[in-house]
Amino acid sequence: TAGRPEWVGARWLGFLVPGVVVFVVSFIVMLFPTQMPAAKKVLESKIQKGITTVAEKTNELHRSLAEITRDTIPVAKRILKNKSLNCLVFGDALVFLRIGSISYLPKMYVIAFRLGFSEVGTVIGVSNVVAFVLGLVLGGAIMRIKDWHREFVSTFLG
Repeated sequence: TAGRPEWVGARWLGFLVPGVVVFVVSFIVMLFPTQMPAAKKVLESKIQKGITTVAEKTNELHRSLAEITRDTIPVAKRILKNKSLNCLVFGDALVFLRIGSISYLPKMYVIAFRLGFSEVGTVIGVSNVVAFVLGLVLGGAIMRIKDWHREFVSTFLG
């Protein structure tokens, strides 16, 4: 109940609000056309170079549900073998969960560590800054040790 110090409140709102936002944005994305206007220019250049034909592109755009379903399993297998994509998706999922927990994380710190809210704000702020700086320094050190260039690393950042 709200009278007890362990009560967190409406912690589910931190998950509900981002979920609703993603749901609404997904409908907006579905309103995009199947082919963007600039794609026509790209298609024309591919046809001129002999990479594809108009018939192939038409067949690709007008496939039946059965054909799309049949192609789903091989495509899913190919995607699951892509390590960098899987790491990005996993990281995004963790970020989404972190966004959901932000609303009640300070209250959980107050309960778990018996700190005041001002102390918790300081702890969270300092730990975030330290983690950010550590990530930058370690990332730079790893890039220098492995002799990775910006172009190579940027392929992993999506």
